[in-house]
Amino acid sequence: MSEPSANHRRIGLERRYPPDSQAMILTCGKCGSEWACRYKIKRLPVDAILNKARQAGWDARTNGKHTCKECQMEVKSPSETGPREMQPQDRRRVCRAVEEVYDEANGRYMASQTDHTVALALGVPRVWVESIREENFGPSGHSLAMEQVETEIRKAISEMKAVADTLMAGAAQAERKIAELQGLAEKVHAIREAVGPRAKRP
Repeated sequence: MSEPSANHRRIGLERRYPPDSQAMILTCGKCGSEWACRYKIKRLPVDAILNKARQAGWDARTNGKHTCKECQMEVKSPSETGPREMQPQDRRRVCRAVEEVYDEANGRYMASQTDHTVALALGVPRVWVESIREENFGPSGHSLAMEQVETEIRKAISEMKAVADTLMAGAAQAERKIAELQGLAEKVHAIREAVGPRAKRP
């Protein structure tokens, strides 16, 4: 079993040997959490290891100062740090993520995807996603899921209007029947008054 090279140590990589494989370990410089890149081949290039870590959401750097996804998402006050700048690897990650869920033919996101959901999944600022999407793909548009919900809402409104119309028609008919019955009751009362006591039953 070979030991980590000086280059690996400089970049902050530690080799371990889980069952049936090897693993290069990255350690977060802030919280100490670890990320393992497992592989079975004899050697894996450093760039490949760092790229895999970046795909997993890590800020993996060649100077060995790595930051996990959770620590990157920590909210800091402006006095602690300035706005996070988008790096080339961030741009590539965002571009790939948008490409997977964007319908270029119709100029909109697929299903329930939005700038917000993409940014949340990647752990990056929403403005990054908006910028990449506008530059390389097109408008955000309405997602397919949003259109489906809107269609269902319009259908439900139409159905409720039909129910309301039916109820109003029924109410009008009931009012007419009540008026007819009241008229008949008044006729009976008038007949009884005209006939006199003989019409009154004991």
